[in-house]
Amino acid sequence: MHYAAYVGAVRSMRVLREHGAEIDVPFCEARGSTLLMVAAQYDQLQSIQFLLESGADKTKLDLY
Repeated sequence: MHYAAYVGAVRSMRVLREHGAEIDVPFCEARGSTLLMVAAQYDQLQSIQFLLESGADKTKLDLY
């Protein structure tokens, strides 16, 4: 799901979400970035829009 947010693969995120993927889960091998953080970092506007519409928590923080 994080990779899909990183590359802007909204269709993939939609399918994963329909099959129960979490929206606000932090990436376990990094600094704890959520999908929304990853999408924002790489200017993936369509991903950001999808995540916000899906209820992503924009108040979450990473380790830094």
